[in-house]
Amino acid sequence: MSTHILASLPQRKKFKHHAEKMKMPFLNFLTLPAVKFTYIFLLIKTSAFSVKKNGTGSKQLQRRDKSNFISLARVAPYFSEETIILEDNELKKISHENNKCIKAIKDHKYLNNPIENVFKIDNKGHITEMKNKDNIYMHTKRLFKNVGYELCKKILTFNITVTKELCEFDTYNNYILYINYLKDVKIEMIKDALEIRKFFFVKLPRSFDLDESVATFTENDYNVLKGKLENDFIKFDFSDIILNQVCPKAYNKKNELFDEENSNENLIIEKSENKIKFALITSHTLSEILIFPSNIKDVQYVKEYKNLKNIVKLKKSTKSEYTEWAQWSPCYNTCTDNFAYKCRQNKCMNEDESFCDKHFLLKFQECPQTQCQKWLEGISGEKKKK
Repeated sequence: MSTHILASLPQRKKFKHHAEKMKMPFLNFLTLPAVKFTYIFLLIKTSAFSVKKNGTGSKQLQRRDKSNFISLARVAPYFSEETIILEDNELKKISHENNKCIKAIKDHKYLNNPIENVFKIDNKGHITEMKNKDNIYMHTKRLFKNVGYELCKKILTFNITVTKELCEFDTYNNYILYINYLKDVKIEMIKDALEIRKFFFVKLPRSFDLDESVATFTENDYNVLKGKLENDFIKFDFSDIILNQVCPKAYNKKNELFDEENSNENLIIEKSENKIKFALITSHTLSEILIFPSNIKDVQYVKEYKNLKNIVKLKKSTKSEYTEWAQWSPCYNTCTDNFAYKCRQNKCMNEDESFCDKHFLLKFQECPQTQCQKWLEGISGEKKKK
């Protein structure tokens, strides 16, 4: 946000707390062209919204802070005013140029972008045939014959689409895969099964047929993961798989393929696989709970399930070390309106300035207006002396 936009905000008249009292003065205030533009810009900049782009079907979620904070829109009308702070037991007048909250906004291009994205993942259940002894099921079963339990021929396949939203700044994010369990069983049964049995994920070649293709995977090609129960979903840490098998290596350190000039879908398709397909194989017990096959023939089989299709989603979330909060700023007192506020930002310590700029977080909290009273009393005392 440039300095001239912030500086264009005029001196505010008295800002009342109750909506009915402030309605008309506030509307008159917004009729000023520069102020109206700035106010709308600030509201848009700080809003969390859902996006659907490049066919991914992603839903962005803003993590909620439970503390008692106030919106930027509440504070913005005072950004052109001088304020009073208490520093080293001394009251000081601060210009808006030296206000840490205002300076933080001016120094960053982005503000309060969502720190979580959730992507819906296209998926399909399948029961493999037993005719081909070298298909993926028979091959995987032979490879892992010593795991202590038999693998099931029901397989879940899903496609992850390579997009900017998914892969940008991937090394600074965690990726969690969620698969809802379909069978209505006791929670204890699911927990017991998850303690003992694991899930085998493998990346599939293009045009791979689960029944007819000859599988040549080695044990190293499989990602063997434990699942954890969370509400109606079983979740998996998918971070390593995303970094090493989904997002192109070029994206891990640099995001040059995601520059605005090169952001068209054709470039992504040319330089990487646009869709990455995975297969999931697990035990009979977990397959019965988790995987609903699309090619089911026995109608009676359906009655044991509460849904007819799996829900698979992938959550991308900024790592916690980049979203931790720094210390609060001093309380800035606007004595004309008896209103005071403070702010703090996230501690993004990273060598990649573009990442920290895009993930800059700032929140405000209202302060007690005690310093204004002391300041006004001091001014009154000086006048009496004169």
